[in-house]
Amino acid sequence: MNTCDAVLKDGVFDQILVNSSKSLSENLTEWLESVDYNDFKRLQTAGLNIGFPIKGIPVTIGASFSQDEFKNWKREVSSGTSRVFTEEETMQIFSKTASPAILEAWSKCISRMAIGTGLHAEIDVTNGGANIVFTVRWVPNAMNDFPPTVLAGGFQVSGATLQGTIPDGMEIPLAGFSVIMSRNGSSGVTIILNTTKGGVREEVPPIPPPASVLPPITLKVFKTTGNTASHPSTALSVPSEYKILCGGARVNWSGFGNLITACFPKDTQTWIARAKDHLSASPATIDVWAIAIHDPDDLWEVDIFSAASPSANHPSATANVGDGFVLTGGGAVANWSTNGSFLTASYPEGTTSWTVKSKDHISPEPVSITAYAIGIRARNGAAGPVIRIFTKTSTPASHPSTEVSTNSGFQLVGGGAQVNWRGYGNLLVGTFPDGNTWKVESKDHLAEDPCTITAYAIGIKP
Repeated sequence: MNTCDAVLKDGVFDQILVNSSKSLSENLTEWLESVDYNDFKRLQTAGLNIGFPIKGIPVTIGASFSQDEFKNWKREVSSGTSRVFTEEETMQIFSKTASPAILEAWSKCISRMAIGTGLHAEIDVTNGGANIVFTVRWVPNAMNDFPPTVLAGGFQVSGATLQGTIPDGMEIPLAGFSVIMSRNGSSGVTIILNTTKGGVREEVPPIPPPASVLPPITLKVFKTTGNTASHPSTALSVPSEYKILCGGARVNWSGFGNLITACFPKDTQTWIARAKDHLSASPATIDVWAIAIHDPDDLWEVDIFSAASPSANHPSATANVGDGFVLTGGGAVANWSTNGSFLTASYPEGTTSWTVKSKDHISPEPVSITAYAIGIRARNGAAGPVIRIFTKTSTPASHPSTEVSTNSGFQLVGGGAQVNWRGYGNLLVGTFPDGNTWKVESKDHLAEDPCTITAYAIGIKP
């Protein structure tokens, strides 16, 4: 019984419409089976006007209808000899019994609830799309707008196996009639129903393929140290079954100092770092790190994107990863040739961009700088992985340093640094991983310039 049938629960119908899961005709039949003869006569006096069949012969209950005849009908219904009322008979009974005001209110309610009057079908897909419930109902525009019946061969289904049917000649109930069906595989399903008052066609789309699952993320950190030199340069290569996602470097300086000029991926298996002393000799070694993903089956696509700046005394550039990639790391090369240009920043901006900066120092040399952004995406099209950036800024110092770790649930996949210099300049000497922490260091050089430095840690998880 739909919500609007509650409008009929007035006067003689207050005891009839009691089961909200059943139709008007079912409520009416069940009530007549259970009602006491004296209660029935009382309601009949109040206006109840019912005609029902006994063995297919319509009989009207009137003032002269005996208690024995009433009991006889009830026995016929209980034994299955007498059928229940059709929706059309139920509508006729109600139209003869209820007041015009009640019937008008019921009709208006039906119209408001539905998209419109007439034949309506609904689809409910359950069990992950494997099961489909098709429900059809009739919404009358007036009490004499009786329900249609199903035409011969009027109910047709393709793409699913029925667990019931809508037989030819069946009257479409106001309360609705449902058929459950099981989809054949993942294909689409077409449902057609033609009746004496029009038809409906429903198309249930195929079940989409399951979402792709991200390949495993297994990371390993590699490290090497180069030889001592005024302009140290070190390259680190990883085994062929690994692909580099980020890298880092630290100059092991002493004395006047040795400063980073490049820290970048040559390709997905080689990371390079370079440094130089400046104006005062100070040979040093340089450590190089690479964080790489183990990918022997080539399940991950790792690519390197680059962008170069125009020449400037303080150049900067930003590289962006391609569509579908997420940023895991990046690098920078100051393209100096004479006096030198030294890195002051190489860090992530969001989850798709990498920004780099450098500056000449005391002795001018305009140069360009190249930014590298490393991106990763699954070859099977799965979305992700999830990337999150964590940051921390140091207190001001001539040689500032700080570190930042990823939160629980994230693995460190990369990191970066930004020196927040203001005067003569403070230059990068270290940006590297240590466990699940990214550490950064810088120093002023030959001219005092205390400042802060910001560390960036890039966390990754499926």
